Amino acid sequence: MTATFQPSSESPATAAAWLIGLPAGIGAAPVASIKKPPLTSKELFSQGLLDAVTDHRVLRSHKTPEAILEHFHDAPTGTLMFYYQLFWPIYITGQQLEKLEHLKAVCAKARKKRWQRVRALPAVAAAHALGSATDEVAEVLRNLIHFTLDVEHEPNRGVIAIIWQSLTSALIRNHSHWQRLRLDSRFIAQAEAVCHSFLAGDTLLLDVATYAWQFLLTYERALLDRGDRETLGAIQLAHQRVAQRNGPGFA
Repeated sequence: MTATFQPSSESPATAAAWLIGLPAGIGAAPVASIKKPPLTSKELFSQGLLDAVTDHRVLRSHKTPEAILEHFHDAPTGTLMFYYQLFWPIYITGQQLEKLEHLKAVCAKARKKRWQRVRALPAVAAAHALGSATDEVAEVLRNLIHFTLDVEHEPNRGVIAIIWQSLTSALIRNHSHWQRLRLDSRFIAQAEAVCHSFLAGDTLLLDVATYAWQFLLTYERALLDRGDRETLGAIQLAHQRVAQRNGPGFA
């Protein structure tokens, strides 16, 4: 499959202005209510938001899947949060399926200590490509993410946690993704199922359930902004069902 692509227009300053909580490694958070103007690169660096987690030149200099895998695998926690948020915008956009296939092939052959990161990486790339994909390509991307999230297929808490964090991060990455990134009912059901499993007593799923719940809350806000009442209704019903369960809750 061949296609034409446009590299991301995001600057490190623009992209990082969407990021919340990265130095502590707590993941992304809903940002729809943020009203402050984006910070300049100088302001970001003066506050330590960029250099605290990674050298942003990685986004421009490491374009091969081999280099991306190496950086993603070896990244410390704070830097990994930054990668969840930005991925490598020059390497892949919503149209570049052949690059995603190349990345999948590289990951499939890799024998790494942190294998959960390796297994999750193609889905992370797909999540960040969704916001700029055509309908046909978006379905391929969603299928890949869904397959990796599927707890019936080699379930792993670390893999699932990475993907839910990345989906939230991709959604809030920029205004275009906030308006265009779409997931179907399978993802709402998967997020709800993780929350129910935790509330039913599987306390090992605390972090995964938190990330899934965070995604549902963030996606709900995006759908409200878009006026997408049909999908919004499905998420609100999921919220209600989770809230009705007895358990430690998500306070």
